This record gives sequence, C-alpha cells and structure tokens, in this order.
Amino acid sequence: MRMRGIIMISTSFSLACDWLPPIIGESSTGAGTIGETSGGSEGSASSSTSDGTEDPDLTTGEDTDPAASVGEPPPGCLPLDQPFVGDVDIDGPGDVAQLAGYSRISGHLAIWGPGIGSLEPLYCLKKVNQLTLGGGDLTSLHGLENLEVITTAAELGMNSELVDFQGLNGLVQAQAIHIYKNPKLTSLDGLGGVVSLPSAISVAENDNLQSLDALTSLSHVGVFHVRSNASLVELDLPALSSIGASLEVFGNPSLPSCDAHALVPLVAVAQGACILDNLPDGCADTCW
Repeated sequence: MRMRGIIMISTSFSLACDWLPPIIGESSTGAGTIGETSGGSEGSASSSTSDGTEDPDLTTGEDTDPAASVGEPPPGCLPLDQPFVGDVDIDGPGDVAQLAGYSRISGHLAIWGPGIGSLEPLYCLKKVNQLTLGGGDLTSLHGLENLEVITTAAELGMNSELVDFQGLNGLVQAQAIHIYKNPKLTSLDGLGGVVSLPSAISVAENDNLQSLDALTSLSHVGVFHVRSNASLVELDLPALSSIGASLEVFGNPSLPSCDAHALVPLVAVAQGACILDNLPDGCADTCW
C-alpha cells in the first residue's frame, strides 16, 4: 500500500476560464501501511489548489463530530466513535478486506489503481473525511451504499470501466465533487441524493457522458464547472436554485449554449460566468 498525493482544483474564478482538472499522482511521501496517518492527526486532508495555495472553501482539519448528519451503522459494524484513524490508500483487494467493519475513516480514503476487485468489504462505511476513487478498472461501486458523508471532497476520475456511480446512492453530503476523465461514464446515476456542494462540482473530459440529470436533488453549488464533455447534450438540473461562486461551462461541443445561459440567473450577485465554445444555437459566448 502506497500513499499518494492529491491536488485539488481551485474554486476561484478566472476570466480566462483556465481551470485545470484535479490530478491524482504519485507523492513523494513514500510507502505506507494500512493504519498509518500521513499527517499525524485525525481527520487531516489535502485542501491545496492546483497552484499550491489553500482552498478556502473546503472544510478541513479534525473530524470533531463524527456522528453529525450520519445514521447508525448497520448491525455488526463498529460504531462511529471507533474509526479507522488517519489516511489510507487502497491499491489491492487485501487492503479492502482490512477495512471491513469500520463505519468511519477519519482521514483520506484513496481507492486507486487496477485489480482492486470488489468494494463489498466497505459495506459498513458511513463517513470519510475525503474520498479519491480512480485510476483503475472497477466496474461497480457496490459496497459503498452506506456511505452518507464525505466531509471535504470526492474525486472520481480516470476510472476506465465505470458507466455510472451506482453504489454511492446513500451519499447526501460533501463539500465538493470532481468528476473527470471517465471514458465510459454515461450517467451520474448514484449521486441523486446530494443536495448541496458548497465548494464546487466539476465535470470534465468524460467523453460519453450525455446528461447531468441524475443530480436530481442538487439545489446549491459554489463553483459550477462543466468542461470538454464531448457527448453532453443537456444539463437538466431542475432542483438547482443557486450558484454561490461562478458558472463555468465551456468546450462541450454537443451542449446547446442556451442550456448554459439558462443557469446565469442562478449565479450570485457580483460573481462570474464563463460560457464559451459550446454548440452554437443563438446564445452568444460570454465571460464576465
């Protein structure tokens, strides 16, 4: 098991719309073993942006209220006040098995790489501080059905075989969700329970994703960022009522530009919108 570095996106708005997707890669921290913490304190997680600065919109630090907004664990699972303490990197089926029974991970759970197999041993999991899931060949997220709360952010990227996010159906709370470079992803099914993403939602470079309509409960986001999704034809977010920071929709060649313009009235006063290089349909490109 190895520890990996995570680079979070910046939620600041740029008139040039020069956002870069999150990058998951090797860190320089070296090897670790299951149960080790990367920072020496419970609940630590990365909150740096792509330029190395701190992201002010992500809540980080110690998980001081483990039971907040979380239901009771299933029968036979450890209680929330007996967590797996620290950050953990799952890169093989044996690592998954060692987390069986835990309902809470106080730090960052990274599920990374090929050959992991089933996530069923994570059935008890109710809460994590941060989740990274990517770089592998998982065909299903079943096993994560009981996960309700991600205290900071979820990064779901570079999953070569996932077609949706079924298995995350129990998720109701996160600060941010970043979805990128999942080549077979056709739907965001599984994320319909998420109501608010105060920091951001970003959806980028998912070549077969056609719609965001599975986000049926999403009513508020900070940054709304949708970029370079070749097959995206509609946004269709009937519950969305406010965008607290910025609206960034660009480089989606099949998405009618007017669909993005329809979201502009939801952007908070004095914040920004950037709508560029989508399917021309009479609504002009704009960046303000």
